[in-house]
Amino acid sequence: MVDVDEIRDLAERLLEQGEKLPSGLSQEALAALEERVGLRFPKVLREWLYFTNGAPLPPGGFFGIRPGTGFRDYESFFDRHPDWKTKGWIPVAGDGSGNYYVLWTAPDNRCPIFFLDMHEDPERPTYVVASELWLFVRSLLRKELMGSAWQFDRAEVLREDPDILAFPELTKPWEESGMSAN
Repeated sequence: MVDVDEIRDLAERLLEQGEKLPSGLSQEALAALEERVGLRFPKVLREWLYFTNGAPLPPGGFFGIRPGTGFRDYESFFDRHPDWKTKGWIPVAGDGSGNYYVLWTAPDNRCPIFFLDMHEDPERPTYVVASELWLFVRSLLRKELMGSAWQFDRAEVLREDPDILAFPELTKPWEESGMSAN
């Protein structure tokens, strides 16, 4: 498991001056959301939402219960994309350009994160970016702070997340981009 204190530090460094990381959801609030959207969230996503709810972090913010925001609110999102629930796709963050990072509740209980390019094909994962949510969050925040080559540098990705190779059915970012496989 990734160090939660490191995640908090990275997140706080990315927030605007004077902004605070939103507190997490209560168990009751999350249970009520799941009831309203008709979907039980996997344990790892529940843990993340207990940690923070709808963090406004770059590049495009994280999802949560955010009434009035529409684009990063789970209820509003599933109203617009009800078919994603049947696919086991739960958006976790945006890329700032209208695309999403999506948690896939795979049939074998694994929960990789994939990038979904809404402009190319909103019905097909573009490529897998992490084997699990906490690794994804850490990698994304590090990229935003330090300008790493994460997701397209094969060696860097495999150093941090070797389990990404456990998803042969999903394209890897370095395969999609045409960049060197290192």
